[in-house]
Amino acid sequence: MIMGRKLEDMHPVREEFVRPCNGGSETWWLIGCALLTLTICSLSIGVRKANVQSQSLHSWQLNAFRDLRAEERGTYSALYTAAIEIDDTHQNGDGEWLEVSDMEQDFVPPFVHDAAWRRQGKLVWQRKLLPAGTLDMALYLGEPQQKEISGSFLLVMQHSHGNGSGHAAPSTHPSHEIWYSPSPHPRLPASYTDQALITSGWKEVVPLRGRDEIMRTKGENVS
Repeated sequence: MIMGRKLEDMHPVREEFVRPCNGGSETWWLIGCALLTLTICSLSIGVRKANVQSQSLHSWQLNAFRDLRAEERGTYSALYTAAIEIDDTHQNGDGEWLEVSDMEQDFVPPFVHDAAWRRQGKLVWQRKLLPAGTLDMALYLGEPQQKEISGSFLLVMQHSHGNGSGHAAPSTHPSHEIWYSPSPHPRLPASYTDQALITSGWKEVVPLRGRDEIMRTKGENVS
């Protein structure tokens, strides 16, 4: 009887192996793309490293946020901010450079003797004026009382007067520079040009951070 026949006799099972028509080339394409990606990345890293070398600092410069100790970075940041106030007062006032004692009384860091000043090596500040024709200069020298905490800092302020009129003349030189010496009693040169400071063992502190640091580390222009 039909009902008594086995189901597999009526519908026999047949197994077949179907091979891909392209012979498994997808795997090779995937491996090739991965190798190509790795090669491009390696070349890009090599180019970036070459650009970083071209953006490196000079031997007479320091990176404020890499080459200074934490306490010294605090002094530098405060001094950088104070330089803006000193320059603004000089230009908009009567042409005088602020006294150290005035900034102490006005609680201007790093000149004021507060907790940060004690923590950062207790720098003793003095001002020196260097009028030279139409170029008006002021130096603020800070020497630490605790040499194991901080080195010395020198803030160089300059303002150029056009023909004695009191108005600032165009200049490619910055209005202020900050220099550093690891010595608690550094040697000061007879003239305060960049080369004279470098020869005396001072190094200019450069604020490589943010946009400048991106340019240095990535070696590319940032708009």
